[in-house]
Amino acid sequence: MKYTWGRVRFRDLSTDYSEFTRLFHINGLTGNKSFPSGHTNAGTSILLIALLVPRFTDKKWIKYLVTAFCFVYIATLAVSRIIVSAHYASDVLFGFLVGFTTLCVTHSVLRRKGVINASSNKC
Repeated sequence: MKYTWGRVRFRDLSTDYSEFTRLFHINGLTGNKSFPSGHTNAGTSILLIALLVPRFTDKKWIKYLVTAFCFVYIATLAVSRIIVSAHYASDVLFGFLVGFTTLCVTHSVLRRKGVINASSNKC
């Protein structure tokens, strides 16, 4: 997706913002790779840890703590990508959505294989 969209990063824009393109404008192979955020996409995979926690403990407070930590980590990662001008907010949002979709597919496969109990987790 990064190569297909070819969206220029915010920090690489010229002072007149002439290189800026809207989210759904596909630029092709331009050498720019801002959309979607790969860091946020990969960071979303940490939620897999929250899905696996019930396999190791029955304590609800640990499950909630790990899940909260995962979401705080993802939010911090996403906001930091915007603050350092590496991505637009839309890049980060779509990075999360791609990562979350991948997570749901992985969750479904793990549930079918019996690694995750179907009644304890929902995606």
